[in-house]
Amino acid sequence: MKCLVEEGSCSYRRLSEASGLPESVVREALDYLSVNLGSVDVTGLVIAAWKRGFNVVDLALEMGWRDLEALCATVFEEAGFRVYRNLRFKCCGRRFEVDVVAANEGLVLVADCKRWSRARRSKLLEAVEEQRKRAEALASVLHSVPLPLKGGRYRVCPLVISLYGVGEKLHEGVPVVSLYELRGFLGGLEAALPDLRCYPGVKNSLV
Repeated sequence: MKCLVEEGSCSYRRLSEASGLPESVVREALDYLSVNLGSVDVTGLVIAAWKRGFNVVDLALEMGWRDLEALCATVFEEAGFRVYRNLRFKCCGRRFEVDVVAANEGLVLVADCKRWSRARRSKLLEAVEEQRKRAEALASVLHSVPLPLKGGRYRVCPLVISLYGVGEKLHEGVPVVSLYELRGFLGGLEAALPDLRCYPGVKNSLV
């Protein structure tokens, strides 16, 4: 599949060759997914399969970093969040970049997407701490960052999303959620908020 990803497009024949399945089976599968190859790239194909409940973790891992962000962004959007990807901003003389920002009324989730299959605890804690710093920095400059948010007060919360589960679910108020746990996490987010580390930010107007 990697060669198809690099080209950004695919065909029935090439999908058949890459998967080892007969072309007729590939066509039936894509019909079931309601996918038109003429209007979807490989990332869209994986998202369509994932929405239908197929296990696409290994495929997503092979597809690479940016496509994992697309999968995560889709989950946020389905949960009613407005999503902004690869946000860059400055704070206190330092440059920051956030993989995915998901916002709704009064809440901004600052997500870092990790393609970990396994992660040492030290690596996990390092990622959590770095994401905490990004969220704190974003909250402090939220008023001036070019995010089209409504004016008002926001809670800015860091979040680490991994492709696979990594065991530790919450560290010092920062949730660590696998891709497949993300839907459930967002569904129970309101109840979980008191236990999450959040930073206050203010957006005065649309920028």
